[in-house]
Amino acid sequence: MEFINISNISYIDKPIPVENNKERLSYIINTIQKEFPKENTQNIGTILDIIINMDKYKAIFSSLNTITSNPDNLKDPNQILHLLEPLLEGVDEKEKDKIREMAKILGLMNNLENTKKS
Repeated sequence: MEFINISNISYIDKPIPVENNKERLSYIINTIQKEFPKENTQNIGTILDIIINMDKYKAIFSSLNTITSNPDNLKDPNQILHLLEPLLEGVDEKEKDKIREMAKILGLMNNLENTKKS
């Protein structure tokens, strides 16, 4: 009967004050991360993984939102480079410079194409 008397579950006795929804969501995510080990979250599904790792996907969602709100941005190489900036965090500066050079070349090719059409 001893196992019945011992409780490992801790309940919240009083409300936890939060200032805004971002703080509330952060608290929920931290709680989920503490309660579920990494191998268990894999079993729960992709949605929970996205919620837990929201900060990793934030740049991708931001770029996707920019693209869907104004698809004409994809026609300008400088805008494409601007969209890629958040995704290039942690990339070596030499690699970023190569990507910038490729954007300039794309811009030149775009200008040449426009002059041929005129």
